[in-house]
Amino acid sequence: VVAGKDVLVGATAAQLGDHYPVPVHGFLAGVEIQALAFESLVLGRAIHGADPLWVLLGVALISGAMLFSREASWRRVQLIGVAAAGGALAIGAVAQIGFATAVETAPWLAAIGGGCLLTILRHARAQTRSVLRHRAIAVRQRALMRGVFNDSFDGILILDVNTGRITDVNPYLFHLLGFSRAEMMGKTVGELSPFKDIESNKVMLERLQADGYVRYEDLPLETRDGRHIAV
Repeated sequence: VVAGKDVLVGATAAQLGDHYPVPVHGFLAGVEIQALAFESLVLGRAIHGADPLWVLLGVALISGAMLFSREASWRRVQLIGVAAAGGALAIGAVAQIGFATAVETAPWLAAIGGGCLLTILRHARAQTRSVLRHRAIAVRQRALMRGVFNDSFDGILILDVNTGRITDVNPYLFHLLGFSRAEMMGKTVGELSPFKDIESNKVMLERLQADGYVRYEDLPLETRDGRHIAV
C-alpha cells in the first residue's frame, strides 16, 4: 500500500489545542498541515517571495500619485486611497493564488494611508489659514469702521432694526447735544427731546427696514440746555 510512496507519520492532541485554522480546509491538525506543506513542495507549488524591487516600485508609484493629487479635494483623495488599497490587496491575492508569489503589500498600504493622512492635514491647514485670514480681514474692517464711527463729524446713531432702540451713538453727536452716551443708549429716537419733532418711531423703523439706513440733512435739533442747532 505504501510501497514507493513518501509517508508522514505524526500524532495530534486535540485536547492540547493542536488544531489550526487554514484556508479552504477549516481546522487541521499540525501533522495535516505539514503534509499539505510537503505536498506543495513536492509538486512545486511552494510560494516564493516577490523581488523587493517590485515593492519599492509600488511605493514609488503610490507616492507619485499622491503627490500629483495634492490639489484634489480631500474627499476625492479618500476615494482614491480606498481604491488604491483595494487594488493593492487584489494584486497580492492574485499573485499568491495565480503565480505562487507572495507580494509584501504592507508598505503599499502604509504609503497609501500616509499619503491620505498628509493630504487631509494639508487641506485642514489650508482651511485653517483661510479662516484666520478672513477673520483678520473682518477684525481690520471692524476696527476701521469703529475708527470712522468715533472720529466722524456727522452725528451717527445705530438702532436695533426690530425695536428702533439705540444700540450705539458716536461721540460727536452726544457731545453736540449735551447728553451722555449712557443717557441715549436703549432709548428710541422719539424718546429723546432733541428728536421729538422728527417723524414717528414707526415711520423711521419702516424706512430703516426698507433701506438699511435713515439720513437727515439740515435737521433742527434741540440740545439738552434748550438751545436750537441745525445739523
